[in-house]
Amino acid sequence: MILLPDSNPRLSLDRGDPLAQGLVCAARMNGHGPAASNLVNPHLLAGAAAEGGLATPIAADHQDWYNRFGSGYSLCFWHEGIALPNAWEALLVIDNNTMIWQRYSSNNCFRTYHSGVGYTMADFLLDYVADPGFLVCLWDGAELRVYANGRQVEATTCAVAPNTSSSTSTLSLGGSTTLRQFLAYDRPLFAAEIQRLYHHPSAVFCRTARRGCLVALSGTTHDLSGSISTASSLSATARIRRSLSTQSCVATSSVSGSLSVAEVEPPGAAIPHQWKPWRRAALCQGAGADGFRFGTILTRGWFWTRRNGCTALYGGPDMEHVDFHRPVHVANADARKITPPAWLAPEPDSESCFVTRRFNGHGDAEQTRGAAVGVRMNAEGQLADPLPNDAFALQAIQVPGSRVRLEWFYCPLDQHTEPAQFNVYASDASGQVDFDTPLATLPYRGRRICQYLTALLSDGMYRFVVRAEAADGTESDATPTSNCLVRSDPPEGITLLQAEAIL
Repeated sequence: MILLPDSNPRLSLDRGDPLAQGLVCAARMNGHGPAASNLVNPHLLAGAAAEGGLATPIAADHQDWYNRFGSGYSLCFWHEGIALPNAWEALLVIDNNTMIWQRYSSNNCFRTYHSGVGYTMADFLLDYVADPGFLVCLWDGAELRVYANGRQVEATTCAVAPNTSSSTSTLSLGGSTTLRQFLAYDRPLFAAEIQRLYHHPSAVFCRTARRGCLVALSGTTHDLSGSISTASSLSATARIRRSLSTQSCVATSSVSGSLSVAEVEPPGAAIPHQWKPWRRAALCQGAGADGFRFGTILTRGWFWTRRNGCTALYGGPDMEHVDFHRPVHVANADARKITPPAWLAPEPDSESCFVTRRFNGHGDAEQTRGAAVGVRMNAEGQLADPLPNDAFALQAIQVPGSRVRLEWFYCPLDQHTEPAQFNVYASDASGQVDFDTPLATLPYRGRRICQYLTALLSDGMYRFVVRAEAADGTESDATPTSNCLVRSDPPEGITLLQAEAIL
């Protein structure tokens, strides 16, 4: 049996969607064939695409929509990785020195021109767009901003409007990349709208038609004639011919009857829950960042194209919140070193966690959490000094004499540096823990249950924290606090009740 999936559907604009407001150019290029229809201005990009994507560079003649860039614009690119190897190579140009987004000289950054005035965007590095993803270049009348994969990476003041009044200006989309989708707005997009486009690239499109699946059985011919009803089912009359040939005889039989064929995947059907994550990640026929990274963009997720497997990198603020549904980077299966994209660089004074998982040649991923690494950044944005592990299982229990016994445990496995001592901190009358003056210090004596008995304490609620300190004075992060209510008076006696049944 041969199952041929249906082709990419024909698209039209969903003009009722809020994201269609101000849209002056909408082109999708992830289908087969040379056409790259601009669904707003049909003649702008028609025929400018190569099979499998938008050819680079391409150019389009002047049209009136250029003149709408007087108060703001947004240019949205879904690309397969931007390199721009030449010093002055541009990503987008409206000629006559009107508007240019290009690599600035030999520096690894961008400069944009508005009516001949240049604005350097030093923090817009090519590392942000080296991998397949989503790029937005935006001007809101006061400043220029750049978003990479939904995150703002650069902003600079700009009050000069691009002069697009020339009747001879042309648009050029170029650079060393292949575009899968391009949207242009005559208004600045909001951050929430950019996030929505990043997660739902086809938000402005709606599906209008599609072909069903064809099932062909070896040795059997199905001649179907009829019409497709509004219920998306096919009714027809089938004539089946079978031929059996031997040395002595030939027999032919003809069978006629009614045949009903239902589509394997009805239009608008929800994505089955049992689909593999990489197949579900091929959003809207594959026009998503995950589809680019896994290489399923052209197959709509029907086929796994990485025959040798791959290695996927996932990230999150900590191990419990790593997003295993959205890889941030994909490398070869035999990769020994993985460098996350620049846009994923941790913020200063923050913590994050990265986990790698291997995919085999069938698209199945391992489910391990063992290949994980934690990253801590200091206030200057550099890797923080290694710290001892955190103390855990801290308990605070009042003992006779208005004193509190603290117990905790320390595990040296996978520690980055060995602790020299434990610092015990307690809260003051206001409830704030005083981390400047430890209540006590205890030497580290190896893997064991550690204890500390406080001096006499007055009545009240106390909070305790224990940190491990290395020989160089660096402390582990604060563990969850342990609270203890200290009461000098013995608790009131319990009144025991007795009940009996009277017949």
